[in-house]
Amino acid sequence: FVVVAYFEWSHIAPLLAAVVGFSLILLLLRSPVESAAARWSWTLAGILYIGWLLSHFIPLRALDSGRDLVYLAVFTTVAADTIAFFAGLAWGRHKLAPRISAGKSWEGVVGGFAAAIGAAVLLAYALPSLSLPAWQAVSIGAIVGLLAPLGDLTESMLKRSAGLKDSGRIVPGHGGILDRLDSMLFTVVAVYYFVIYVVI
Repeated sequence: FVVVAYFEWSHIAPLLAAVVGFSLILLLLRSPVESAAARWSWTLAGILYIGWLLSHFIPLRALDSGRDLVYLAVFTTVAADTIAFFAGLAWGRHKLAPRISAGKSWEGVVGGFAAAIGAAVLLAYALPSLSLPAWQAVSIGAIVGLLAPLGDLTESMLKRSAGLKDSGRIVPGHGGILDRLDSMLFTVVAVYYFVIYVVI
């Protein structure tokens, strides 16, 4: 998905059709009948969750001021995640979703939400090529602030349902690389479509 998006965004639709078709054919040839539906669901879900969502970085970068829009999406999300962690550590009393992620709190979400708005406004002024009015910067920050914890919780939910503590072993002690990207998978999509439908 990321490679195809790099060369031609419009080719995503036939790629999606190919993914659905070929993944089913592969399972037809290789998978036991009893587990075929579950294996196909997990295969397709993983491809869409990571590949399709992550590919939105490519068209976002291709827009006017695309480099700064990528900075906006990335650093606003990082600000939300970082401040949410420290705010939760300092003041967290009310659990957000204890069955999914015991460490996350509503206080952390509020701190991350405020940090995302502050970071978006700061970057909008620090990166003049963006030419974003204040209400658009605040809106982007608010959207990121809402979606970042949802992206984080979604990945935690998938790990719990699969009986895994970490999504991978490449980044030891951090839950895997996907743990570093889970929030961004949601926020980059939102920033891209906000820019497409509201800013431009």
